[in-house]
Amino acid sequence: MVLVVDFDGTLVRENSSRVLEDILMGKWTVLGPLLPGLGKLVGYRGDFRRRIVLSLSLRMYGPEKLKEAMTKTARQLTVREEFRREKLIIVSSGLHPIIRNVVELHDLKVVGIYATKITFHNGTLKVKEVTINDKVRILKGLDVKTYVTDDPREATILRKAGIEAVLL
Repeated sequence: MVLVVDFDGTLVRENSSRVLEDILMGKWTVLGPLLPGLGKLVGYRGDFRRRIVLSLSLRMYGPEKLKEAMTKTARQLTVREEFRREKLIIVSSGLHPIIRNVVELHDLKVVGIYATKITFHNGTLKVKEVTINDKVRILKGLDVKTYVTDDPREATILRKAGIEAVLL
């Protein structure tokens, strides 16, 4: 049997985007809580706070430093013991490179990762966010009946879409 799980707060205890933010921004992290409101004002769908941190970090440090920070983030995340021996599919709005690093570091049995992809090209950042609507589409496409999450809001949306969401 394959278990379909969320990443942040579910497979790992922490929120990987906030850990990455702490690594990249240090003392400037205090500005982070102001960003989601700004994201809503401009109509951004996804993690606007993370998008701003990634964009600023790319400009300040370059792509190699950003990649190093994602690897460092993966090392700081705690995988929940109950998932270590399970065969998993991860469907998450988390960053694909961080998730991939965690899978490799902990030798997890993962058969698929559906997550936010980021690419760098000529000094610019491209982010392909996985939103809750994307999760519904992905889960229905995979014909998933049950999804494990830690987010009650997400669980409600998934249940309305006909997907059983188990709260951790």
